[in-house]
Amino acid sequence: MRASDDASGTESVTVIGDAAVSVPSDPRRVGDDTRVATREWSFRCASGDEIAGPWSGIALDELLAAADPPDATTHLAVEGEDGYRACVPIADALDGLLAYRRAGAACGGAPRFLAPGVSGVRTVKRVARIEALELPAGADPEDREALVLAEK
Repeated sequence: MRASDDASGTESVTVIGDAAVSVPSDPRRVGDDTRVATREWSFRCASGDEIAGPWSGIALDELLAAADPPDATTHLAVEGEDGYRACVPIADALDGLLAYRRAGAACGGAPRFLAPGVSGVRTVKRVARIEALELPAGADPEDREALVLAEK
């Protein structure tokens, strides 16, 4: 799976709610009209390493406002271009970022989904798609995840 191509032919991240919006996956293509947010937090990566910020990128609450998710949205499905997919409660994701930079330098795996309180295994790298979901009561969000990539 690859990030979608926008009208200019560049790869982009698609955010889907009642509307769909696209933002560039390459931080050099983020326009001047995009407000960049910076947040300080750290998380423990799946490798066990502690990775600290500050992180800079596009605030998830702004992306979601533009995509107009349904009021009944309970989770976000965040998928990387490699098919890695996490399902995160909307309340946890709202303070997150689609991060392009860490400590002033390009962050590896950009754009990367990050949010405080979200475990490192759910910080998706090379995000291609974010989709608003309404999961019924009792549904297990992990059923919608692919946190381990298949070996080739």
